[in-house]
Amino acid sequence: MDSTPSTHRPCPFSVSSLRSTCRSILTCLAILLVPASALAGGQLLIVAHEDDDLYFMTPALPNAIATGEPSWSVYLTAGDAGRTNGHWQSRDLGIRAAYASIAGVADAWTALPYFAADRSLAAFQLDAAPQIIVVFMRLPDGNPSGTGYAVTGNESLRNVWEGTSRTLIHAIDGTDQYTRDDLIDTLVAIIRDRDPDVLRIQDMTAYHGSDHSDHFYSGRFAFEAHLASHTRHRLRAYRAYNIADQPVNFSTAEIAESNAIIAAYGPFDPGVGPTAWNQREIPIADVRGTQASLVYMGSSPNGECLAVTDFGGPGEGVEFAACADVEEQAFYLTERDIRHGDHCLASPAPGGSSSGGGSASSIGLAPCGIGEGQSLTFFTDGHVRGRNGLCLDALLGAPQLTACSGASRSWEVSAKPDFAAGMGASFSSLELGVAPERYESLEFGDLNADSMDDVCVRRATGIFCALSIGDGFFGAATEWHPNFGDDDQWGFPEYGTTIMLGDLDGDGHADLCGRGIAGILCVRSTGSAFTDFRSWTSTLLQLRRRFGGSGLPIAPPGRCER
Repeated sequence: MDSTPSTHRPCPFSVSSLRSTCRSILTCLAILLVPASALAGGQLLIVAHEDDDLYFMTPALPNAIATGEPSWSVYLTAGDAGRTNGHWQSRDLGIRAAYASIAGVADAWTALPYFAADRSLAAFQLDAAPQIIVVFMRLPDGNPSGTGYAVTGNESLRNVWEGTSRTLIHAIDGTDQYTRDDLIDTLVAIIRDRDPDVLRIQDMTAYHGSDHSDHFYSGRFAFEAHLASHTRHRLRAYRAYNIADQPVNFSTAEIAESNAIIAAYGPFDPGVGPTAWNQREIPIADVRGTQASLVYMGSSPNGECLAVTDFGGPGEGVEFAACADVEEQAFYLTERDIRHGDHCLASPAPGGSSSGGGSASSIGLAPCGIGEGQSLTFFTDGHVRGRNGLCLDALLGAPQLTACSGASRSWEVSAKPDFAAGMGASFSSLELGVAPERYESLEFGDLNADSMDDVCVRRATGIFCALSIGDGFFGAATEWHPNFGDDDQWGFPEYGTTIMLGDLDGDGHADLCGRGIAGILCVRSTGSAFTDFRSWTSTLLQLRRRFGGSGLPIAPPGRCER
């Protein structure tokens, strides 16, 4: 239930608007009394409807809450589905009940008036876990087609996105109205206020299969705000309805947890219950901090790469060239731009002989700044997306920005130009997801004593390995042992990230060990599988991240100097 104190009203809270909203020492103090953990970092979710986060961003959502870090969730629409006020009001209550269930505390919340871009938004703070806050913008549900409902004037996220600069969408509680730019500016203000470590949004593409229009356009508005916010965070865009026919990628424990979360929400939204959606989570993640060549997906090892021409000269620009180990094909990817030295890919191209002549969609180079034309994010599905639904592609043989679609050019990042690293192959982010207990388990070692390093990783169902076949390629990944999966308690970072390879018995085959609940557990390699799963020692069972008497930090559990 909601419990706003009757003796005083909390000061409207916004980090960026402290000066304008604080009118006295007392009101400023009211703001400062918001727990420090709620001021920055953690996760920020921006979704269309109450329950989109529960169905499509679990287990990422509860896993992040379990860390105790701040967790803010913003719901763009009221999820009214053209029904009476009672329906969306009940969904508001349902999402609060679900979050209280995730946190394992009582369902008691305090209203926290919140300002973003000079707009007052309805926000609620969980009393027993004040780092958890939910924010409701209460825009009308646009229905799956995006044409809206007559009862709310056929307004929708799609219509305001695709309309004119004066097209409006009104909150159904009568609090505010927004143009396309207004809505983006409000989300930018929220992102800047929150300064999250990770931003979770919905898939902004429309080519993975059928989905609700509000999901697509929620993702598009949130992605625009991501590009315009100029804050540092990791980005995750989650697919929604169209994941139902994808392979189940949850462990039994994760399915049970997801079902319990849906069960907490369900009584407030009749007909809602466990489905195929909450047995799967498919995020498309940003790729950043990578120095690499950009290679067309599917091209041969000596195929086409993006290349810089006449850097710093009058003909500076970018073009396509045969992939080679040259400086002109080296780029650095950040969360929202692509750099070559101190210049960034920019559109329209500033000019030059190989940059497309400065046409509206051309790509060239410009000194890195905060210009809208330099906003590009590389995703793990291989697409490079920019503002206004555009993707890095080609037109008439020149690099261009074109409307994103399933047919848009996809790219690979290649540390060595002759050996492109495919985005959809085994061990990619698309397959392993973004949980450290999986991707940090990646290890190399000679499994079959052929003097070539092979590769293994921990998935939800066990250990999977691929043997090197030389010439820069691995064979297909197959299951080498069914243990070490999430159902065997390895689905926590303190266990799953400790997987290592090493020759335990001197036979030339790399074996595998990890620190589990019972200590150090190992399996031996036969050259084609792991066998003999057993405990090798329980001595390291109680290691904890702490400081010893010398004041020096003890190594984190399961990680040793190498």
